[in-house]
Amino acid sequence: MRRALSLTASMMLAVPLAACGGSSDGGGSGPVTVGVLLPLTGASAQGAEQAENALELRLDQINAEGGVDGRDVELKVYDTKLDPATATQQAQRAISQDRVAALIGPWTSTEALAVGEVVERAGVVTINNSASAPAITEDKEYVFRTSPRTPDLAVAIAQVGTGTGAANGALLYDGSSFGLGAKDPIEAAAEDEGLDLVTSVEYPIGASDVSAQVASVVEKDPGVVIIAGAAGADYGLIAKAMQEQGLAVPIIGLSPIVSPDALRIGEGAYAALPGVYTVGCVDETKPAYSELLEDYNEEFTPVEVLPEQALQAVDALNWIVAGLGETQGEGSDELVGALTSLPAVESVGGRTGARQQFTTEDHDAYGEGYLVPYQVVDGGLAQADLDVD
Repeated sequence: MRRALSLTASMMLAVPLAACGGSSDGGGSGPVTVGVLLPLTGASAQGAEQAENALELRLDQINAEGGVDGRDVELKVYDTKLDPATATQQAQRAISQDRVAALIGPWTSTEALAVGEVVERAGVVTINNSASAPAITEDKEYVFRTSPRTPDLAVAIAQVGTGTGAANGALLYDGSSFGLGAKDPIEAAAEDEGLDLVTSVEYPIGASDVSAQVASVVEKDPGVVIIAGAAGADYGLIAKAMQEQGLAVPIIGLSPIVSPDALRIGEGAYAALPGVYTVGCVDETKPAYSELLEDYNEEFTPVEVLPEQALQAVDALNWIVAGLGETQGEGSDELVGALTSLPAVESVGGRTGARQQFTTEDHDAYGEGYLVPYQVVDGGLAQADLDVD
């Protein structure tokens, strides 16, 4: 992949700031405003708050280093409530009323797709730090991304599947846009990686009983079970049903597989299965991440692990500030040109050595060697000794 900044390194160049983005009020001596779209209300509020805190830490460093040509950078945070309509309204407010230089976010693919229409019309650069749908950046002029796409996650999951030694597997996916959107990429990745999927079974999101769906999988005798769903509780229920029906094979899932609900409901089953795996974007051995975590825990309520969305938001902020430095403060098309011309840099998110870079052809900074495989060990999460590209 490529390279964004550690917390002590600076991507910024000390150059004058002029008009920033299609909605900016131009040059001056006041602060430069970057908008951040976060779900501060709802199921993802805790992670969103941690992302906001991490951005504030990085912002303090940016301004201590001189901001952009002596002007401070400020963040304005907008609560999207995980709702596409609200996210759209907040983006419009940020652009038309607050005249932000650029935007970071929002959190989910449905929000990001809606916001994308707004920023494309306005000509305001937006860097997404969380959502994975490929369409978010496809054919877009002003939308960029620091997080991996669903196909990237699917390839890594399939590689974890073969890494367990399984020759075949089964896919369980929920009926939400999350699960349905992951189904085809996972099936395609499994085929490419030589993992024979013997069946794909849909289950209802938020189900109280998944025994029938698991029974359909048990009949096929897979060597590993892949789960693609939005609700963590469902992962725990599936693991319990597998244990009850005697299917003792590893399970691999997207990030909700290690959510608090999944770990609580699936606790006994997780321990009984030969492996519970996922892939993500946090490498606890990475110096940039370790430094951020240490600074975070000194300033805020301590956490064991920061969410990947927080790291990728910091990466997004680094890119925006670096780009504004390159353009002498010009946003919109000039900022797009700067972002796609900047060299590859090591990111805060992703595996040690992972690098990010934008190009004119590819607004997704993600590249090879970014994702990190994890395994549940004694109720906690540890990096797994498996290879993923």
